[in-house]
Amino acid sequence: MARCPPRPSGRLSPGRRPALVLAASVALAAPAPPQAPVPRQDPYTRGEPETLEALGYRSFGPFDWGDAHRTNTVDRVLGDIGLRWVETRHFRLGSSLPAWRIPPGDRTKRDRIRQELEELAVLLPRLEAKKVRVLDPWLRLHLYAFRLERLYAEFSRLHGLTDADFPAQPGELADGRFRGQGPWLGMRSKFTVLLFEKQSDLQRYAGHFLGQPSPGPRRYHFLETGSLFFGTATELADGAFRDDLALYGHVVFNVTHNLVAGFQSYNHEPPFWYAEGLAHWLARKVNRAQNNFSAASPEEVDFRMVTDWARRVRARAAHDYFPSMAEILGWAWNEPRSFADHMMLWSRVDHLIALDPEGPGRFLARYKEPFPGHTGLPTREMLLERQDEALAAGWGRSPEDLDLLWRDYVRRHYPSR
Repeated sequence: MARCPPRPSGRLSPGRRPALVLAASVALAAPAPPQAPVPRQDPYTRGEPETLEALGYRSFGPFDWGDAHRTNTVDRVLGDIGLRWVETRHFRLGSSLPAWRIPPGDRTKRDRIRQELEELAVLLPRLEAKKVRVLDPWLRLHLYAFRLERLYAEFSRLHGLTDADFPAQPGELADGRFRGQGPWLGMRSKFTVLLFEKQSDLQRYAGHFLGQPSPGPRRYHFLETGSLFFGTATELADGAFRDDLALYGHVVFNVTHNLVAGFQSYNHEPPFWYAEGLAHWLARKVNRAQNNFSAASPEEVDFRMVTDWARRVRARAAHDYFPSMAEILGWAWNEPRSFADHMMLWSRVDHLIALDPEGPGRFLARYKEPFPGHTGLPTREMLLERQDEALAAGWGRSPEDLDLLWRDYVRRHYPSR
């Protein structure tokens, strides 16, 4: 990628949201120049109830979206930019992604996309996967809906979760314990994802509805709605995200952050090391060709295309050139990390999942429990103490023990060249 994507700047503390910047909102509210209208009926489902049921679709809109706005509000403010909408079991998704031609000369990429399309075609009978040469805008909407639901399923599996583990509404307990304020990993509303073609459309949306008109991808907490949002555009990173698999990894990275933050409701921040490390781990499973970061040191951007993380981590472990687990546990959200730090976070999460596959669920469940008798946001000291308790609940090992076990795991499982 020609440029490291900027850190999503819409990340908020759980109990805060910015005041709406009215001057920016007015300036950015003018509709875009008219374009060809979006066909009202999806050509793949044609609105047939049995196909919609198989896909888990609830609606193609309009439907509720964020604080004080619905999908038709977004359409009215941004103009006819080709937005298509769909509500799935766990997500609300909007897309103005253009058609994308599958590179005929890249067999690996072609086969990867073809495999996904064949899986999707099981649910979408009109999709003839073997004949697809171009992902048209409606097909890209279906494909990202499919990918998001698959990510949700993978996150749930990693943490030992099902939809039945969460309450139907605020104030309810699940099996006698607090598991959040709603049915979507504990959030009151579904997770929202908005994929634009143009950076200017993302910027206009962010300025008008989030009060943050600066360019760049966004992770944002709709406090009133109880939803976590991610928005991006293919023109970001000097157009690197025009490639569908690059965009896919970027979406997985950022939506994983929102899933971690929203687990058992967004009452306090998750640990940076775990959220960032898991986001790397899941994003690299779908695309290792490009790297994403929440907080990267500016001098490290030349490493954005370095993909052989396992070999580099092994070399550092062999030369005792790595941060200890005790250090990593203290890393904060607002501290830019080096490229090597990000590789270490990926590797630490990789090791912990292998060490005990049930550990992530125990760890995150304990960490995200409320603080009884405390009002307001917990202090850093409270969070660090809770993290120690969660680490013990997850893996029952001290940071020093985890260092030793991690080095042995790296030596046995990562290539040396």
